[in-house]
Amino acid sequence: MKALLKILGIFILIIAFAVGASILLLPKERIIEEVKTAFRDQTGRTLDFSNDVSLSFYPKAGIIIKDVSLDNAQWATADHMVNVKQAEVILALRPLLNKEIVVERFVLESPVIRLERAENGRANWEFNRRENTSAAVAADTTMNAGADVGTNAQTQQAEDQTSVMETAGINSAKLKPNLIEIRNGKVIYRNDAKQVIEEVQDIDLLLNIPDLKGKADLDGDMTFKGEEFTLDATLDDVQALLSGKATPATLDLTSVPIDIIFEGRYSPKEKYLLDGNLDTSVRSLTRIAQLTGVNVNRIALPFDSFEMKMQGRAGLQDLIYDAFNFQGRGINVSGKGRVSFADEKPFFGGTYNFDHIDINRFITAPEKTPVQSEKLPVGGDQKAGALAESGDEWSDAPINYKFLRAINTNITAYVEKYTYDGITFGPNTLQLEIKDQAMEINISDTPIFGGTLNQTTILETGVNPPTIRVNAKMKNIQARDAFSYLADYDRLSGKMDATLFNVTANARSLKSIADSLAGTVDYMFKDGEIRGVNVIEWAKAFQNRYANINPSYEATPFVSLNGTFNVANGIVRNGNMKLRGPLANANGSGLINIGEKTLNYDINVTLLETNADVPTGVSMPFDVIGPWSKPKIRPDISNLIQNTIKNPEQAREQLRGLKETGKALEDELNNNKNVKAIKDLIKSF
Repeated sequence: MKALLKILGIFILIIAFAVGASILLLPKERIIEEVKTAFRDQTGRTLDFSNDVSLSFYPKAGIIIKDVSLDNAQWATADHMVNVKQAEVILALRPLLNKEIVVERFVLESPVIRLERAENGRANWEFNRRENTSAAVAADTTMNAGADVGTNAQTQQAEDQTSVMETAGINSAKLKPNLIEIRNGKVIYRNDAKQVIEEVQDIDLLLNIPDLKGKADLDGDMTFKGEEFTLDATLDDVQALLSGKATPATLDLTSVPIDIIFEGRYSPKEKYLLDGNLDTSVRSLTRIAQLTGVNVNRIALPFDSFEMKMQGRAGLQDLIYDAFNFQGRGINVSGKGRVSFADEKPFFGGTYNFDHIDINRFITAPEKTPVQSEKLPVGGDQKAGALAESGDEWSDAPINYKFLRAINTNITAYVEKYTYDGITFGPNTLQLEIKDQAMEINISDTPIFGGTLNQTTILETGVNPPTIRVNAKMKNIQARDAFSYLADYDRLSGKMDATLFNVTANARSLKSIADSLAGTVDYMFKDGEIRGVNVIEWAKAFQNRYANINPSYEATPFVSLNGTFNVANGIVRNGNMKLRGPLANANGSGLINIGEKTLNYDINVTLLETNADVPTGVSMPFDVIGPWSKPKIRPDISNLIQNTIKNPEQAREQLRGLKETGKALEDELNNNKNVKAIKDLIKSF
């Protein structure tokens, strides 16, 4: 901005020279040549325009030049840095006679300004060493004129270029730009390093600078990517700005999708150009994303409008804020942090306080996002959540991870409450990092399902297939609530402690997670019950020769239930299940197929309580087979045979009343070396 203002100042002075020369009745051709020569001497660039020049000096001194062009840097892609259809300068005549330049009006019609930054960082609005020798002299001296800020070097530079002005008898020390107007302008910005080309069109601006020692006001409107913006800005100290110092400033930018209000300081030579208070009102985040080049198809926006206030510092590529407040739909955030646009993806970091995070909004399309999620009652009948996908099959629909591709982030947050798919949990402290399409989440002491959860989850979506890895510790989790929601299984209750060691999966879909799950889980359930399992009824059915046992909705209480799950390819292997309870003990081993939602367990039950119909202390083997929602339970004949061989006396008691079952056993025992002994035992019944 400062460089453009300096070029503008040089242009005004040289045009003033032309007006002064016309007063001296110099030939128009000579004036045109002198103007072009003077501009080239001061900037190192060629200024050209048509010979159709209109001069006037009464009642106002002025000049109109057409088809103006300013040469570009030699390395730039376009031939011209600036093209202007018509430039008109009107000067106050009486001050001009007193060697004072008072611009009553300076109008640029249909200017096109091309700003370009090369891949090596060089900008076309910066002059090379040779050009700077003259350009810096003219620009600094011209725009700092009357400001009394020149150093000895600047004074010498001013003396070197006064011959141009003295030709017309003009004293640059009394320049007053006054009104500068741009009509129907266009700015084209090209950045080869970032492969970006942006264009601002329909620029209509009015810059009011009554005095270089005073205040400047700028207002107008423009169009960017189809959106109309209205601008109102002030700079309190033009002199400070032109000397590279900070000045108080305000900015009010309004449009349909966004309003921005800034009040603070503008520092042209600092990394952070703005320092102060910023208020932002976003009415359409979708349209803002389109303006900034973010592909909204790659991310599910959690909200489309919000209010934001902050106190901080902003540069061309960075924003740092110390006091931050955000209000969106159903979310309030405060804290401090940083936003950077220096890299390919924007970066968002800091420390924040959230009153509520609705996770649904970040992983589902906006039109499907529920307005509010409700908490399921703890301890009541639960319904399965989306993760459980009630039924025989898991969903094979790909999980949407688009939000991980749009941003990098590293934040620490205290969150009062989370909601997701009908459950509520929290509060907790959350550490979240997203980098290169990978997300790591660490949560500590999180209340959920009546207990607490500490967990580290790493999700890698930049690989094919996406992968997830979880390490976690759970304590006092209400098992029925958790399993009802996560697996559509409501038969197990009690307080659960569990440790997950390096549990991994292919995270393309819920089905791929279920089919590929691997890792180790240690578990302990306390003071609960298994619904639909009544070991007394099992024992009666066993004694009465029932081939299959239909689970009832009665329950077997237990004091503890523990073991270890070893998981691979979605198959859970459990070889050390132990149940201890007031009525019975049980040991078991078997498989759980997570992908197919089935069980295949061998369980040995030993009754502890005396019963008139069933003997105590007898180990009775059973098979538990089938869907985990409705398994079939039946006596395990094979294990019964082995128990008979090992302990005939105990087997005698177990097999009493099982003549029909005994007949089946006789057939199976024919090939055994102890067949005769077993047959005699069975016949004795």
